[in-house]
Amino acid sequence: MKSTIKYLTVLVWAVLFLYTYSLIMPKNAPNLIIGILLLIVSILFIMRLFEGKKKDHSY
Repeated sequence: MKSTIKYLTVLVWAVLFLYTYSLIMPKNAPNLIIGILLLIVSILFIMRLFEGKKKDHSY
């Protein structure tokens, strides 16, 4: 269930991000590349938030 919520959150974030980014930024190649890089970084951040801390008990 947590995995489903994580991927739904990423999907909703990607759609909202691309929609607002296309409204704000002009349409040319460098801005498209910057937008894709920002989207990837933000998705990785969201996935890391959902992972939480993993407890490592190996000594």
